[in-house]
Amino acid sequence: MKDRNNYFFFILFVCIIIIYPLSAEESINQSSATLPLEEILKLYREIDKLKVSPGIQPPVKAVIHRIDVKGQLLEQAVDMNATISVMVLADKEWVTVPLFTVDSETNIYSLPEIDNAFFVHLDKKLTLITESKGVYTFTISFIKKAGIKEKNNTINISFEKASQSLLNLRFDDNYFSLNNNNIQTVTSDGVLIYPKNNTYHIEWEYKKKKETKVVKAAQPEIESMIKEAHASVISTLEGKMIIRILYSLLFTGEKTISFFIPETYTLEKVYINKIQHSFSVPDTQNRMIKLKVNPGRSGDQSGEVELILSNSPGNYLLSGTLILTLPKTTWPVHEMYFVTYLPDVFDYTCRGGSLTAIDSAPTANYTYQVPTPGKILNFHQYLITSSFPSVTLDYTINLDGNYFLYTQWYGP
Repeated sequence: MKDRNNYFFFILFVCIIIIYPLSAEESINQSSATLPLEEILKLYREIDKLKVSPGIQPPVKAVIHRIDVKGQLLEQAVDMNATISVMVLADKEWVTVPLFTVDSETNIYSLPEIDNAFFVHLDKKLTLITESKGVYTFTISFIKKAGIKEKNNTINISFEKASQSLLNLRFDDNYFSLNNNNIQTVTSDGVLIYPKNNTYHIEWEYKKKKETKVVKAAQPEIESMIKEAHASVISTLEGKMIIRILYSLLFTGEKTISFFIPETYTLEKVYINKIQHSFSVPDTQNRMIKLKVNPGRSGDQSGEVELILSNSPGNYLLSGTLILTLPKTTWPVHEMYFVTYLPDVFDYTCRGGSLTAIDSAPTANYTYQVPTPGKILNFHQYLITSSFPSVTLDYTINLDGNYFLYTQWYGP
């Protein structure tokens, strides 16, 4: 019995010697650790970042390509319209693009609405913020109040660095005397000023009107013209159309401008310098209206006329032709943009007309605001003198992605 017990313990000892190294090796191979869930998720995110290829990154996230400023001297301020073109190169990443310095003397009264971007005041600067790459072109309107320096009005407006920057300053020399020493070019309606260290400096004196009987030589008047016109048409699927045309005028004193309304169109509203005015369209073949216009401010040489028209050519067919015609005017139009907002269910092809298709058009600041749903097409024309601007479009229904179920009724 004693020998049997000794044999049993011998076998047990041998098994322990053999199994223990195997168990130690297995425990090493199967070693584990307990971590909080937050740390595990962090490790997974780091692994995912390593799996994503970073791609080629742009050298800069965004640049300001161009700044074009149009200014109008006032008695103690400058009214400015800054058209800015920003190129955003980064995509799916928030980018901030400072535009110009805004202080207590700066009053912004018009900001455009831009898809995929918005404006904020950040570090005393108006800043564009977006996370979508692309080219953003927009116009911002503001008034900069002047300070006094040795009896002269003076302002400084600082923009961010741009590839190209220019200020076209207009003023009436009957009322203002410009004292700038950085004038580059004198034009027919003002002067061109270039920035110094990205800052425009303007210094001028307002000439108070003196009561005197001395006859002063008459100043030559500038040619009355329409420097730029913007038009848009919004159409419903039932064929109801709303047409807006905004004319930017350049003239001196009180003038009369005439418009010829196309047949089948109804003139609904007239705005002169953002103020609605009464009108009457004679029931004649010419359908001409005459409007008296004055500059928007004393000493100014510019004004605005906005026409609102409607037309009802009828319901759209499965395919057909649209002839879109705009009013003719007695003043020459240097440049016109036309934007259409048409039903999305159709495809459109430009077939003719005086207007030509372009990729994009600048935003217009219409007084009459309406929703603008639909498919956008842009058109443009230079130098319109004695014709009705027009464009002819062929349209056909777009069946892509649309399905129709055919059922047959056999009766009761």
